[in-house]
Amino acid sequence: MDEKFPKYEEISFANLRTISISERKSKESVENFSKPIVVDKNCFDQLHSMPDCLASKDLKRLVKAINEAKGKKKELLWLSGAHVIKLGLAPIIIQLAENGFITSFSANGALGIHDVEIALFGKTSECVGSELEKGNFGTTKETADFINKAISKGSQLGYGYGESIARALIAENPPYAEKSILCSLFIRGVPITLHTIPGAEVNHIHPSVNDAAIGITAMRDFRRFCSFVSRLENGVLLGWGSAVVMPEVFLKSISAVRNLGYLVNDFYVGYFDMIFQYRPNENIVNRPTAGSRNKGFYFIGHHEIMMPLLASILLKKEH
Repeated sequence: MDEKFPKYEEISFANLRTISISERKSKESVENFSKPIVVDKNCFDQLHSMPDCLASKDLKRLVKAINEAKGKKKELLWLSGAHVIKLGLAPIIIQLAENGFITSFSANGALGIHDVEIALFGKTSECVGSELEKGNFGTTKETADFINKAISKGSQLGYGYGESIARALIAENPPYAEKSILCSLFIRGVPITLHTIPGAEVNHIHPSVNDAAIGITAMRDFRRFCSFVSRLENGVLLGWGSAVVMPEVFLKSISAVRNLGYLVNDFYVGYFDMIFQYRPNENIVNRPTAGSRNKGFYFIGHHEIMMPLLASILLKKEH
């Protein structure tokens, strides 16, 4: 019988050629990042000017829900893809966290990679097409070694994937820490989880990769994420641009916490993306909120426009 079983070969990354980030062209830098929202009594009231119909009506309901949840100290859970960093939106996310509009922050593994590069080097985002042809895409040594070392250490100290990287960055005192979501939120007491897929992030192809540490820290973060979701009753979930990873993680987590007896049936969802995506719509906006009396909203628009718009509306209410 054993002779019919497949035989496997594994590629070793021990001899992978790496390059320095100083040699690599990066498409995005902190010079292009957004500026924090300036709010005073003279600010234009965008929400008041919107008609009371369709998406603008939904946005008004969402803003009201966010402010009510914040006032009652309920969960304000943010989910994110990596694109928000490449669009320079970290300063606005940080500003919202400073003002109490984010109680927990969860993202895919790619966000951690971009955030590390911003914090350490002030630039990120490789030119995939040109580097892929030469076999150089994803081979930046400094980024991968920093993340892999952080995860290896964190796995031994009881940290999750996101906490491991955040703590390592803070200990490094990076030159662009104020632009880093992981640094800025973590030091303000906002818990962070990162949800990686083995083989999907560039640090996984490097000689420094630690397979066991990735699995251990990733599962810690999933269980921690489940604890965020378990507190979502009468709270709000806001999502930004993750088309697959975060919708799938959320779907499993909400099933798990409901199975364990947590009451998570009545909450609002606002999901923002540049195009309509099946998984966010079904796994976050519709299915989990089926018993919440139409409290799931999907907003289509460019992140670099929609996030400053929402932030300015929320922050204006604070003044």
